[in-house]
Amino acid sequence: MNNSLIYSYIEDIAKRIHDPALHGAASVMVGAGFSKNADVVDDETSAPNWEELAVSMFEALYKKPNNEDDINSWEVQKIRKTSGKNVLKLAEEYKSVFGRNKLNKFIEANINDDMYIPGDLHKKLLSLNWRDVFTTNYDTLLERTIDKINVKFNYKILTNQNDLPGSTHPRIIKLHGSVDSSKHYIICEEDYRTYPVKFAPLVNTVQQAMLETQLCLIGFSGDDPNFLSWLGWLRDNMGENCPTIYLIGLFQSMSAAEKMTLESQNITVVDLGDMFDKKVGHQEALDTFLDKLIEYGEKKGKIFESVPFFKDMLFNRDFYKSIDDKYFEIMDGFLVRMKYKTNGYLAFPNDSEADRFTDSIKRHLVELLKLEPSSRQINLLAKFVYLLRRGYMILEDPEAKKIQTLIDSFAEVELKNEKALRSSWVDVALYLLEMYRIDGRNEEYKVLLAKSEKVASTLDGYTREELQIEKCKFLIAVFDYSQATKEVEKINQNVALDIQLKKVFLYKQIGEEEKGEDLLRKTSAILAQKKYSENKTASLRGYLNICARSLINGTDEEFDDSFSDKEYYLNAYNVRNIYNQMKNDVSNSLILAHNESRGENPGFNPGTYRVTYGTATRKEQDAVSKPLKYVMFQDLLCLPNTFSDHRDILALGLKEIIHTSQIPIWKWSAIIRTNDSKIINSFFSRELIISSEVKWVEAMFDQLSKLSDVFTSADRFRNQSRIITQETLFDILTRFSIVVDDERVIQLITKLIELRKYLDDFDSRKVDQYFGRLKHSLNSDIFSHYLYVLLESDSIPLNFLLTFVDIEVKIEQPDISDDIYNKVISEISSQESDRRDRGIAKAILINAFSDFGKFESQMARAVWDQLNENGFPEGTLFHIRVWEELPHPTDIDFKNLYDKYLKEPKFIRSVSGGTISGIPSIDNPINEYIQFFRRVSAFNKKEACAMELSWTSQYFADIIKYIYDYVDNEKSVLTVRRCFFGSGKEGEKRFVKLGDFVAMLTAQAYFLNVFTDEVKAAVKDVKALLREYDLSTASLDLMDKTIANNLSEKEVKLLMNQIIVGSRDELGQVMNEIDILLMLESNSVNNIKISNHLVELISSLKYFETQRSSTVIYQLIYVIDHPLLIQDDYRNIIIEAFRENLDKLDLSLNESDRELIESIYSLSILVRRYYDKLIQSEISISEEFANVIEELSRAKLKEVRYLWEDIQS
Repeated sequence: MNNSLIYSYIEDIAKRIHDPALHGAASVMVGAGFSKNADVVDDETSAPNWEELAVSMFEALYKKPNNEDDINSWEVQKIRKTSGKNVLKLAEEYKSVFGRNKLNKFIEANINDDMYIPGDLHKKLLSLNWRDVFTTNYDTLLERTIDKINVKFNYKILTNQNDLPGSTHPRIIKLHGSVDSSKHYIICEEDYRTYPVKFAPLVNTVQQAMLETQLCLIGFSGDDPNFLSWLGWLRDNMGENCPTIYLIGLFQSMSAAEKMTLESQNITVVDLGDMFDKKVGHQEALDTFLDKLIEYGEKKGKIFESVPFFKDMLFNRDFYKSIDDKYFEIMDGFLVRMKYKTNGYLAFPNDSEADRFTDSIKRHLVELLKLEPSSRQINLLAKFVYLLRRGYMILEDPEAKKIQTLIDSFAEVELKNEKALRSSWVDVALYLLEMYRIDGRNEEYKVLLAKSEKVASTLDGYTREELQIEKCKFLIAVFDYSQATKEVEKINQNVALDIQLKKVFLYKQIGEEEKGEDLLRKTSAILAQKKYSENKTASLRGYLNICARSLINGTDEEFDDSFSDKEYYLNAYNVRNIYNQMKNDVSNSLILAHNESRGENPGFNPGTYRVTYGTATRKEQDAVSKPLKYVMFQDLLCLPNTFSDHRDILALGLKEIIHTSQIPIWKWSAIIRTNDSKIINSFFSRELIISSEVKWVEAMFDQLSKLSDVFTSADRFRNQSRIITQETLFDILTRFSIVVDDERVIQLITKLIELRKYLDDFDSRKVDQYFGRLKHSLNSDIFSHYLYVLLESDSIPLNFLLTFVDIEVKIEQPDISDDIYNKVISEISSQESDRRDRGIAKAILINAFSDFGKFESQMARAVWDQLNENGFPEGTLFHIRVWEELPHPTDIDFKNLYDKYLKEPKFIRSVSGGTISGIPSIDNPINEYIQFFRRVSAFNKKEACAMELSWTSQYFADIIKYIYDYVDNEKSVLTVRRCFFGSGKEGEKRFVKLGDFVAMLTAQAYFLNVFTDEVKAAVKDVKALLREYDLSTASLDLMDKTIANNLSEKEVKLLMNQIIVGSRDELGQVMNEIDILLMLESNSVNNIKISNHLVELISSLKYFETQRSSTVIYQLIYVIDHPLLIQDDYRNIIIEAFRENLDKLDLSLNESDRELIESIYSLSILVRRYYDKLIQSEISISEEFANVIEELSRAKLKEVRYLWEDIQS
């Protein structure tokens, strides 16, 4: 064999190992000679080969004679019996003499498997990508090698033919038994004679490997009985059609005749000795051979070449000045070569080599763009762009401006006449279009797209379809569903497989999954017939797999093997592998940049909170660069934002890069298109929306509003996607309502009312939540627009109707028709509680702006015909004082009803017979009861109570005893670990609230001089019960000290200090104590003085940090309208404090955070409450206070502006 031929054989094997998709795979059969390369545990001789094993067997059967003549004869016989196939007869003799069991033990003793460990050659052999590894060896060296190699091919070990069915490649198949499992070793002549029949599946498996792969034999000699036997079996089965087999080894001593004989049997002898100029041993020859195979893969795997001129650019700031003809010649050749080498790779690997390459290419692009525009500049630039896009490299603003200038410099005539220039122009324009889209520069995008489509109209092939795909991406991003569906259909999928798969993903994004799946299966069938390089196959296979996962996962269909990429998953160009690597990179960078925090976070509406997880501030640069690459990668391949294992990371990544564009709408769109309510809730916070420019919010609002028109009443609210679902669409629209104008809010409410008509109860509840968000977007104009709709509609959610009841607006007296009055009376008369409550809510609306005229008595009868156990009209959603404000029969004794209501409290009980029931509304009757007590007791902040009740000691004792019995019955809810509807922590809060209420009852009784021993004992029992469960009794302790007249100045100051350092729950209790003391002070009880301390606190609020200030202001709302605080001595101090707190808040909200929003809103409520008290007390409004009100009435926050809508300043 000549020297060149050996390298041809090695290259053929190497190609098959490293690129089986293109060249066909290779399998290997390993013989006993290869075990000679194992490492020995205690430096004994190496593992025996066939000849050495046969010698041991012969010596066991034929004892060596003593005389010399017999010894010579014995030696001749030994040579004959231990050569070639005679070994099999020898083993047969051994079995006949000693039995099968003894033969098995002989093999195991001589193999001595534990004494050998896999050597370097074993590791090198199994680090190669063999389709299957067959072995006739009994030892376990190959199996034990698997865990010692860095490259994991997930070998399956088959020691029995019964393991063959269902097994997948790659496999290590033990053909003749294994010392660790099978005790029936193939060694005797009879074993070999019957093998093709008894072990036909194994013979067929090797035969199949010969047909499908290139079979290589290693570790066999030319006269090896295993080699000869297998050659015979295969030729018996396959005849002259037996494919070529490579017999690899050191065969320098093999005669030419032997080689010719083997070659006539389709055995190609690969004599490794031909690689050397000197005589070498088997181990060195095999080592060199395996190294050649490995080196081929390393060379082949190196795709990226060093970029020319890179060092010159590093050390020459004015490199562009040196760009000449030679530069263009060298770079053009380099880029053409790199495009050829990377052709078919959908994306570059996610590794440092690819990063360095694309960074170098980008440096060239920057320098090239400093030149004056020219055709050769744009032709070269197009080649740069090809590589940069596959490296998911962002185009930054300075370069974008220069590219725009460059492409504008070419006249249409010039482009029309030169096809190559035209193609380059479109390639570069496509890169710019991507950046305009992602930057949200939609107007510039549309202008450039129109020109690009015109230029590309005469092109065909890949570039034109890429432009069409880019157009579809834009239409989807702006939620133009109707046009997007048309444009997706125009994509010519026959141009390339990756174009087909991108079209599949676009189908997925617009909600056309059936079309996508149909095209996916066609693409899969085409790909199965193609023969590409391993990298290109891996790239396409990974992409196909992601497509299938996107479309099929979550459905009833099975994910079949036709979409599998497992054979190529570890390939660096596998798109799915790259995608997951990038996700992990982003996740790791964000972990470094954020500290996971747990605590109480704000809800969407002001004044609401929820327990959740959050992230802290950014620390690392990677927290921006890696998410940018990740987002660009997804966009390059049209990947939808709906993969369950990527959505969260994508959302966090987009959050980190939101500041990289002045216009946020594309990034907003990407978040919205996740269709994930948790992600949307986390991203589209109140503060983000308020601090964003209104024009971008309104632009997105209009896009989504237009999208809502394409849905029909038959479309499923939560599941039918047209880019997004209706659930997501209205979730976003209602969030945006907090900043958009009235016309858009009216448009939204109209759509919601219409939508709700067609929804089932389950989906209606979600829409009702969305209605609830509109509370702070309602003003007089919207109220006036919808008043008649509210009164006439049956589909408006009751809670939304009640929202209109609760807001204060100024409208002209409406002209209400008799039909509406009759409808409302009919609804109130209904036995259905929801319909009746709806009618009562409408009656309250009418009563706020009109009167009932001739319908007064009918309305009164309808309201009072149905009564609850307290004697009030049935109506679960209304305060009991509302019944006195609505029409009522003249004989209703409200004083008696109120008296009875207070004497006979009826709280909801969740514990009965040892069973705890979760009741969402359990706190409602308690809150209603306490609030009513405030209205009719000394805690009423009006100058005089509306009515005088007959307060007696028995009255108080009975109420407090009822509270004790209630808490005693409910106390088991405190032991529930898992909080649900009023249990656990919620139960603790409820009991503390009741303890605070008992303190109020105590204060009222003490003030009225009815704090008798019976009342005192009842209070003591409640206090003891609360303390038994370690619940706060601070309000009750305060009353003990007050009654004992030993409440010191120091203790009052400690109480005020609690406001500065206490938790949110503790603040609520402190304010209850202050409210009690204010009541006692105003009634001159025990020389209590608290108002001066409270005013001093209000004056010092300007020194509080924003979060604490917001919390305290919110709590002050409940006491600010106390009559003591409007006295002349305090009024100016409080108004000045309002001004000082307002001055430290940024009402423009350009850089908003939640604490700032809460502070502004809480301060506005506080100021409004104080203002209303001054007006009620007929105190004139000072100029300074009027200025504060004027400033608040012009605030950016709707909820703040609308609080002052009815004020004429």
